[in-house]
Amino acid sequence: MNKYCWIKGTYYVEHHYDLNMFSVEARQESLLQYYQWVYFFLLFQAFLFYLPRIVWTFVSNKMLDYDLFNMVDAAIKYDSIESDRESLVRYLSASLMNNHDWMQKDQDSVKTKVKQIIKELDLESKKKGYNMIIDSFNPRFIMRKFSKSLLTLSYMCIKLIYLLNAFLQILLMNKFLSKNEDFFYGLEIFNSIMKGEGDITSISDSKVFPRITVCDVHTRELGSDHSYTVQCVLSFNLFNERIYAFLWFWTFFVVIPYTAVDLLMWIKRIVIFGSGFRYSFILSRVNFGCKGLTNRDKILIKLFTEFYIGNDGVFVLKLIEHNSNAIVVSSLVNKMWEQFKYDHCN
Repeated sequence: MNKYCWIKGTYYVEHHYDLNMFSVEARQESLLQYYQWVYFFLLFQAFLFYLPRIVWTFVSNKMLDYDLFNMVDAAIKYDSIESDRESLVRYLSASLMNNHDWMQKDQDSVKTKVKQIIKELDLESKKKGYNMIIDSFNPRFIMRKFSKSLLTLSYMCIKLIYLLNAFLQILLMNKFLSKNEDFFYGLEIFNSIMKGEGDITSISDSKVFPRITVCDVHTRELGSDHSYTVQCVLSFNLFNERIYAFLWFWTFFVVIPYTAVDLLMWIKRIVIFGSGFRYSFILSRVNFGCKGLTNRDKILIKLFTEFYIGNDGVFVLKLIEHNSNAIVVSSLVNKMWEQFKYDHCN
């Protein structure tokens, strides 16, 4: 009988309610048929959660040609590979530098332009010193700003999609589990817990995933049809209720706040602080040796950060550091710094 009710559909009636007073229209309005589709809906929700990752992989790897997953995987192996770390750093450096559009299209002309700027800065410094021009120097006019920010902007858009996706999941759960427009599933769970009805052994039944329901059974016998109203026990709704309670609270109190804070942090780094964040990030990871940091180095670091690395380069370095450690990023930045000085300062 329980299997028949699960397939046919049941309706929920509170225990104190007289079934004789429950009309056919009321029974149709209270009919519960969604729980047969719960597992398909869970698969659909899982796909929605995974969809932004598919988009991000396609955009970063196929459209922008950043092999981020292999780069991060190589950085993670840095500590376990002692004999071949130099080759690993060279691979990461080459992967990062090869993604700059100027290296692929007009490498020679841009390198010449940067050398000319450095030469002019050296000449100007002899007149009034580097300390007079360092604060006013802004190298961003020589770079394609937008093209060096596509990966970062794409990442922020994906983060926004994750956030909107989480809100959509809340709305979908609310729509799927109730016909009542005023119903809010999370509040119902919270009220149930506050009233002490959330215990497994509780006599009180959930209206969303009822364990005890009522089902109309029609039987056919020779010469007559009979209708019976029977009580059914849907034990699997006990698990459905716990699954959706966890899913709702995890989405509302973990996924949404974490994604929103992470998105705001990246907006603060890229939009609000911008070049200041990039400059301090690179400066703190470059090794200047015994001579220390000179005013000329400060100018070169600005050029190196804004022109050679850019928004996307700093973003990738930050991503690598988050997944591995600062030692890998420091080695990588110094490798690129040496290459930059060799290409432009000689």
